[in-house]
Amino acid sequence: MKRKDVLVLWRIYFDSTVSRREGRRLPLKETIPNPTLEELIQACQKLKLVIAEYREARYPRVWWRESGYVMIKKDNLKKRDLLRLVAKELRRIRS
Repeated sequence: MKRKDVLVLWRIYFDSTVSRREGRRLPLKETIPNPTLEELIQACQKLKLVIAEYREARYPRVWWRESGYVMIKKDNLKKRDLLRLVAKELRRIRS
């Protein structure tokens, strides 16, 4: 996938134990503590998103923490809306 055609969703975007400054992208009420990459992949698959996973990558702002991300083929959704959909699915998986 080319970089223009994808959105990158880092695991840290959905982590309630991380501050906004460190990389969390959503309000605390929409996030979960320490989401795993497997949960993120599972949430994306349930939403029928085309993904590519990268396990060894580390988020630049907190390079010392384990991370990883998924690349999602762009759709008509804005990134913010996509983040909210995936976060909702992550909460559903956790409960």
